[in-house]
Amino acid sequence: MTVQNQVNSLLERAKELNCLYKTGEILKDLEAPLSEILPALITAITEGWQFPDLCKVRICCDDQTAESEGFVDSIWKQYACYEYDMEEACEIEIAYTSWDNDESPFLPEEQQLLNTIAV
Repeated sequence: MTVQNQVNSLLERAKELNCLYKTGEILKDLEAPLSEILPALITAITEGWQFPDLCKVRICCDDQTAESEGFVDSIWKQYACYEYDMEEACEIEIAYTSWDNDESPFLPEEQQLLNTIAV
């Protein structure tokens, strides 16, 4: 691995860590309504992914859904779900609206990050 590749990898880990910090700050306000929490989470999550300009997020929690402007179903997506009650769950979907490569745009660490955010 070249020095530049190592630097790029560290920069991606820093973005992911920042995303975790931001989501933690958002979620610690137990009094905030979902209508405020979900859009803030979408922004924080988008910023943590490798290509934030292409990244779109949809969160469904209880009976509320929030999504990034321009969210569309895509073959390039990641998904995580957290069931916090026998009948209730929160689902987070990350999608890239366009991708011109045969390889996945997602880093393995991004799925780990998504799973961590979901719980």
